[in-house]
Amino acid sequence: MKTLLDNGPFDDNGRSSCDDTDDFFEGLEDLRKYLSRLTNRLSFRQARLAVGVAIALGMFFAFIQIRADLADERERIASVGEQALVPVLGSMSRAAYRLDDVAADELAMGILKEPSILTVRIADDFGGTLAELSKPRPNENSSIFGFLISNAPIISTLELVVQPENLHVGQVEVVVDPVVAARSFFRRTTLILASGFANSLALTFALTLLFYWTVTRRIEQMAARFRTTSVGTQSEPDGDELDALDQTICDWRAQREVANLEIAAAAERMRLAAQSAQLGIWEWDLRDNSLLWDEGMFALYGADPATFGNSFDAWTLFLHPDDQEIAFEMLKEAVDGTGRINRNFRIVRADGEIATLRGVAKTVCDASGHRIKMIGVSINVSEEERLRAELETMQRVESLGALSAGVAHDFNNVLAVIMGNLELAAQEARMEDAKDYISTALHACLQGKGLTMQLLAFGKKSQLTPQPTDANVIMQKLLPMLSRTIPATIEIKQSLAQDLPAIRVDRALFEATILNLVINARDAMEDGGEILFATSQIVIDATMMDPQMGRLPPGRYVRIVVEDTGPGIPPELLPRVFEPFFSTKKFGAGHGMGLSMVRGFAEQSGGIARIDPETGLGTSVELYFPALGADISAGNDPDTQTAPALVDRKTILVVEDNPNVRRMTVLQLKHLGHATIEAGNASEALSVLSSGAIVDLVLTDAVMPGEPQGVELARQLSECADAPPVIVMSGYDGSIALGNSFEPIGFDFLLKPLSICELKAALARAFM
Repeated sequence: MKTLLDNGPFDDNGRSSCDDTDDFFEGLEDLRKYLSRLTNRLSFRQARLAVGVAIALGMFFAFIQIRADLADERERIASVGEQALVPVLGSMSRAAYRLDDVAADELAMGILKEPSILTVRIADDFGGTLAELSKPRPNENSSIFGFLISNAPIISTLELVVQPENLHVGQVEVVVDPVVAARSFFRRTTLILASGFANSLALTFALTLLFYWTVTRRIEQMAARFRTTSVGTQSEPDGDELDALDQTICDWRAQREVANLEIAAAAERMRLAAQSAQLGIWEWDLRDNSLLWDEGMFALYGADPATFGNSFDAWTLFLHPDDQEIAFEMLKEAVDGTGRINRNFRIVRADGEIATLRGVAKTVCDASGHRIKMIGVSINVSEEERLRAELETMQRVESLGALSAGVAHDFNNVLAVIMGNLELAAQEARMEDAKDYISTALHACLQGKGLTMQLLAFGKKSQLTPQPTDANVIMQKLLPMLSRTIPATIEIKQSLAQDLPAIRVDRALFEATILNLVINARDAMEDGGEILFATSQIVIDATMMDPQMGRLPPGRYVRIVVEDTGPGIPPELLPRVFEPFFSTKKFGAGHGMGLSMVRGFAEQSGGIARIDPETGLGTSVELYFPALGADISAGNDPDTQTAPALVDRKTILVVEDNPNVRRMTVLQLKHLGHATIEAGNASEALSVLSSGAIVDLVLTDAVMPGEPQGVELARQLSECADAPPVIVMSGYDGSIALGNSFEPIGFDFLLKPLSICELKAALARAFM
């Protein structure tokens, strides 16, 4: 036999007695927890309550039953002695009559056999005792119900009479123990109580099962269904089933409140996003033609929800007449075919404004595959459409501008040859008629030059000569000339602001712009009217909502207004007024380049041109130019400047790729008394300069084949201290090479065709 000394404190499995003890106590702890959970269950608590109530009710009814039986028992106990004597009363009477004490003892002994009778005494009529027997009172007569019966013995006495003589012969007396007599009552009472308790337990068990099956089990199932943790597993309730259900309902309410807040926040975000995107959500039921709109849809259409018919027919009333067929085809195609919509269409809002919407939707089918409704959104893309149309217009204008710049370049080269030869011919002509012809041809050349200037201004390719300018001075200077141009039926008015800041513009083109606007205003008022010149200073900030104003960076601007009282421009024509070659005048009355040139000049000068028309009230054209600082003042008027000084004979290097233009330029220089050296491109010019030839000035074209270009040649020479001065000329007006920068470029720039006077002035400036 193994002892603890064999393996120490460990068994065959390596477990110690301490481990067994720990397992035992852990088992007890688990049992305690289980009993604690069990006693906390609703059904167990209800069972305890049912047991208590049942026992109380059983005891109550048992007490009533015992009390009723007790009264009868007391009467029975009181008659126990008499009932015991009745069977032997005749025998006792005869024994007393004969004074037979032996018979009396036998009769008394028989009566004492009754457990409840303690003493029997038989006496004769003479006062003598025939028999008196007694037995001791038992000590075990105590009972838990003894308090119900009095412990005092009961004495019963009966008279002995001999019949039929009815002779009194003595009396018999018995003493009865009431506790012993009541033993049957006590046993019956105990049985009643035990039976009632057992019935109560059985009823309690049955009611508990019924209550658990019909109520508690359903509560547990209901609570368990909702009583889940964040990972979806059931958690044990802290209380009973009702507490768990109450806790579950409270948690559910809290979660619902949080969910409602999240839903409300999401709905508000959706509403704000839809409002910001100008988006509306709709649903069209194909079965009954009903239409449901959200708040955004009513905002897009400007419709009143109270008066909107919520039907497809009500929606069709908002469609633009020109887009109704497109919209119907779009819907029919979606319903019958693709099941989707993604197209633009126009509507007429309730306030009369035309808006462009994009419809994006898809159809929804039932279980059988039939399309039953369509759900989608409508997005206001009016601004995008306007920007797209404007971009397309700008692209067309840009393309046309590039084309016009190329045409102007080639045309300027042609004009340079024609104009130069005409000027030289005019110097040599001796007949007055020939001079008149040459003068007319020169005038036509100048008109052609003006047309190319307009083409370049329209394409924003003209090289400006900006300088600080007082707009008020220019306007006042133009008044005398305009008075001769404008009919007497048109009155010119002025509203010029005081202390107007200077602006940086090309003065010649600025005057041409104002003159162009005045001519347009004159042509718009055939029956007379008024033309108003107005200047003012305005501050533009980020709050300006006008899309045209939004192009300008915030800051101070000078606004110049030319306003007439003519019929105005119809709204449908307004988007096209700045397009090239578009004109509202009669055929042959205008070429449609005026406003295009105005817009190109304004934008090239860092500003904008906009029109504020009012049909029937006239047209107001507004020009905005950046205002210069107070420390910058307007320069002298070009008309007041002195004539250029004469230049002594110089050697001039002429760099021009077009041989006709180069030859014409050489002839003009020779006419002015200068020597010339010719070069076909910039590389040849650099070779001439590096050969050591004496060159006093370089006159080069801006754009030529090969590298470097004429402008790059001019910049290289301008950076050399011992290099001759440079004059750049171009039929492109130089902006392609020079850009629109207002910074000094280090050399003079001339636009072809060049007159002899312009060339003479440029030489004078170069040798100042």
